[in-house]
Amino acid sequence: MPHRISLLRGINVGGRNIVPMKPLCAMLTEHGYGDVKSVIQSGNLVFDVPAKRSDAALATEISDLIEKGFDVKPRAFVLKEDAFRSTIEDNPFADRPDAEKSVHFWFLDGKPASSGLKKLEELKTDSESFELKGPVFYLHAPDGIGRSKLAEVVEKALGVPTTARKLSTLLKMLALREG
Repeated sequence: MPHRISLLRGINVGGRNIVPMKPLCAMLTEHGYGDVKSVIQSGNLVFDVPAKRSDAALATEISDLIEKGFDVKPRAFVLKEDAFRSTIEDNPFADRPDAEKSVHFWFLDGKPASSGLKKLEELKTDSESFELKGPVFYLHAPDGIGRSKLAEVVEKALGVPTTARKLSTLLKMLALREG
């Protein structure tokens, strides 16, 4: 069965939209997903699915199942494992010594507004760097994501729904897939 990665947006953050990972993994298994595993509590899943399922259909199905089971309807982003790996390999800031903690990936659910990059450039500090590659916005924020004015407005500036993860979380997901 093909391997997939799902990133759920807006669950288990700040004590809201609680979706326990163990019951979620069990629920997905009951609905035909194979080898379901989670990484940390913020909605990072790896699993197998039957071959003839599109990523968009899986994202909708996962979101709907969570709504039925937990009364929370998160946006689900689903990627094939090879696309997920490519996203990590294409990281333009992989050579930074602090990359695992200071490089963040925004996964985009649609085509971004080109005018948004200009706004983000205006907000960028001297220490920050960013790049948009296909459906992923990469940000190197060595002073911390919490201090970045740019990070606060990525989604609004690009004009599409997103979900963000730091590199260390994505690497943990790959390790879980391989282990």
